[in-house]
Amino acid sequence: MRAFIFSLDAFVAFTLALVVIYSLIFFSSVPSAYYYLLTQAHYLTRDVLYSLSTTRCSTLYSPCSNAGTSVLDNIAFPEAATFPENLIQDTVGSMVPNQFGYAIEVSKDMGQTWLVAYNTSAKPSDPHAKTTRKLQVSTQIMVFNYPDTLKKMGKTPYNYNSCGFGAGWVEGVPGSDGSTWTNWGEITCGLLQINGSSPGSNGTIIGNTPPENLLHGDLVPSTDVRVVKFTVFI
Repeated sequence: MRAFIFSLDAFVAFTLALVVIYSLIFFSSVPSAYYYLLTQAHYLTRDVLYSLSTTRCSTLYSPCSNAGTSVLDNIAFPEAATFPENLIQDTVGSMVPNQFGYAIEVSKDMGQTWLVAYNTSAKPSDPHAKTTRKLQVSTQIMVFNYPDTLKKMGKTPYNYNSCGFGAGWVEGVPGSDGSTWTNWGEITCGLLQINGSSPGSNGTIIGNTPPENLLHGDLVPSTDVRVVKFTVFI
């Protein structure tokens, strides 16, 4: 009889332990209220950056330093020494609900250091200004810019080379543009001489020279890469 009672007590205790464990697992897997806020803020940050990168900057928002480019380009690469706060307020501020605060930061060294372009916490007059914050969500995007103008010739520096059997030095003929051309000198089979009129003369060989060496610079200009981070405060 005692053994039966002991076994029954052990079974009841084991059952209660299982109920407690499964209850803890169930309630821990139920999303809290913050989960939906974080999801909403995540989609908001992503959509705002996408809209900024695909919207052409115009006077409908604020004066644009780089007219014809996107709003995001004007924020990441301002012509002035300071970031365009009015442009940020007119564009980002109109897309973010007032119950959320936000901040935009720009990095010139791939995220090592950040420059604050705009932060509603430091703007008491902004309707998005928040004195307290519980959570925050950030999304980053890379922005590219060409700091130099594209260098390229109006016509090719190379003339046609039509060497036949036993051909030696051949006079250059017009290039494919057909309108204007420059006689760069004598052409051999694979080499073009910029000056000199006979074999053995002192000339600069440019026939097999990359175009950027003729242009005294990169044919494709160097790029400037910046990272823009958009943060929403809840």
